[in-house]
Amino acid sequence: MPATQFSLNRVISMYRRRWKLVVFPTIIVTGLCVVGALQLPRKYVATTTILVQPDETLHQLDDWQMQGAFDEELRSYGEIIYSRPFVMQVMDSLRIGVNIRSEAELQPLIGEVKGMIMTERRSPSSFSMTFINSDPGLAKRGAEVVANVFIQAKLSVKNRQNALTIQFLEKKVEEIREGFESTTRSLVTAMMQNVDELPAESRSIYDGLNEVGRSIGANEVRVRSFQDNLVRIRSLSNILRTNPDALRSEGGKEPLFELQREDLPYSTELRVLVTKYDETTQRYTGKYPEIEKLEVQILTLLDRMLIATEVELSKVESQQDDLERRRSTFIEELKKSSVSSRIHQDKQSNYEINLRQYNEMKGRLEQARLKAEVESKGADQYIILDPPVYPTRPTKPNRTLLVLGGFGLALFLGIISVIVAEIFDTTVRTPQDIEVYEKPIIALLPDGTREYR
Repeated sequence: MPATQFSLNRVISMYRRRWKLVVFPTIIVTGLCVVGALQLPRKYVATTTILVQPDETLHQLDDWQMQGAFDEELRSYGEIIYSRPFVMQVMDSLRIGVNIRSEAELQPLIGEVKGMIMTERRSPSSFSMTFINSDPGLAKRGAEVVANVFIQAKLSVKNRQNALTIQFLEKKVEEIREGFESTTRSLVTAMMQNVDELPAESRSIYDGLNEVGRSIGANEVRVRSFQDNLVRIRSLSNILRTNPDALRSEGGKEPLFELQREDLPYSTELRVLVTKYDETTQRYTGKYPEIEKLEVQILTLLDRMLIATEVELSKVESQQDDLERRRSTFIEELKKSSVSSRIHQDKQSNYEINLRQYNEMKGRLEQARLKAEVESKGADQYIILDPPVYPTRPTKPNRTLLVLGGFGLALFLGIISVIVAEIFDTTVRTPQDIEVYEKPIIALLPDGTREYR
């Protein structure tokens, strides 16, 4: 106990002698932290939480595979959110850096906006998006914009994938259709060579078959025309939404001129708007309100044309299917002829194989189109569980924590500095300081802190 007490007394004596090493740094660092906490700009934080429902195709996998695929999808979200096009779209929506023209000024601003965006995974099927800014209103709008732009970006990626799938299947259907048409013509031509040997009712079937064949050819031209125009309408709509300047030049307006000449729903109304738009753009710049008004009207009309053309294409395709079924019926009736059955077995077999392949590929194409139509309106896959609210108090900086942290760090460094100073101090103050040299103590000198009577 005396040794412990003596050691405690030495520690207390050590800090009494070197109190300045503890007090002054603590006061200085704490003061600096107070000044820094007051000078740092306040940051407001707004957060939104999004629930992601797994794609329907994932339900075909087992639980382990589905979770792995979903985790991989969630990891890809960060690549989208922090990509340059995504950040620039957020900046455009928030009107950040609208006056910047040079790339040298734009690059640091993009990095700064990236620092304002934070993401965090909340659960296996949800994650949060946070936007930080010194303006509470901008923080709230930033969180909303980030969530909306992200959802639109994901839908755009899916729509692009579906469009490529449909394009590939359409090409395959066309290839198979050409082979099927060739096989059909070969079979019909071969059977027509025996027309004189068939009954009179079979000859009338040939007449119906020829008429259906001509209708199929005419309908095929209409189908291709509608499909090409649908691609053109979608392209023009996207340009008007993202880069209307591209349509204000003479060369840029050419697709509009071509489209208004086509035999499509609302083509007359489009012709009137395009003519007026052409005259206005020749007289005024793109900032003229009438030009922007006309562009909105053209965009609205293009959306209506898109829907109406899709309906017309659906009708023509339905007619085409009916005609192909009628042709198949006629061919089946002709195949019942004993003469045709004996002579044209190989051609009939090729016809049936190509017909089956053609129908299967058409079914896959129809499924792909239906999937694309559903997913084009599939924003419901992303559900905003917790929309951002207007932040009333700044979240950063935490002034209390900053001051307390500075005080604690300064106090810790002061204590460490006292210990280091004592270790390197060779002054003899107590008998214990002599005992380490194993020498006898001859006399003691008073330290002046005690009174002797």
